[in-house]
Amino acid sequence: MKPLLSQHDLISEIAKRSRFSKSDIKIILDNFTELLEDLVREESNNFDDNSDSKLLLKSRGLGNLYSQRIKERKGSKGEQLPETTRVVWRLSENIRFAGRDLNEEFDVDEDFEDLDNIDN
Repeated sequence: MKPLLSQHDLISEIAKRSRFSKSDIKIILDNFTELLEDLVREESNNFDDNSDSKLLLKSRGLGNLYSQRIKERKGSKGEQLPETTRVVWRLSENIRFAGRDLNEEFDVDEDFEDLDNIDN
């Protein structure tokens, strides 16, 4: 599946909307990615004894980055799976609900049979 915006497109769009050059935006984006990797690497396994999740980053406009402890468990084939860590990015409401007006009249329980008749 091709993404709507590639990294190159994202850098170009941010540069167009700001006063920075594409090379500046690429440096910022690379450093932001590296910062997230460092946060996850350093903090994901340092849980409090009573906690199964840890807030790594809180940003009003972007959302929250969490690490979650997945305890040791049995797999679907009966094998024992070790404890691991999952990283979750929960987008802020302004991003999650940006398309809400577009889908306002969409009913999830509606029958989808008539979608085959839509002209492309």
